[in-house]
Amino acid sequence: AGDYLLRNFRLFRLESAYEIRGDVVDAIKRMRPALKSDGYTAEGNAGDYYGTNHMDHDEDEDGDKTEFHGWARMGLELGSKKHDKPGVRLIRVDPPRLGERVPSRVIAELVL
Repeated sequence: AGDYLLRNFRLFRLESAYEIRGDVVDAIKRMRPALKSDGYTAEGNAGDYYGTNHMDHDEDEDGDKTEFHGWARMGLELGSKKHDKPGVRLIRVDPPRLGERVPSRVIAELVL
């Protein structure tokens, strides 16, 4: 009985994580992010569909900022109005467990 409950609990956690991931992807699609630079679209560095850029750009260095042109009920732009704190700050990223490719734990700070 204990093995059944443990397997059922793990399956429930995986299903919950998958549903949360789907909700996040749906909200990002609806918010239509775009990378802006000085008020104009940065044509050369527009990033992919989700607004992420594969090059190292910092908002303070180049003036680039992700702007959202859509709306989502479950979406909220992160960041401080005073611009003294970034919206997302990674506190700790633990290495992956043996045989896995994803970090075993990620601790982040979100500023609303």
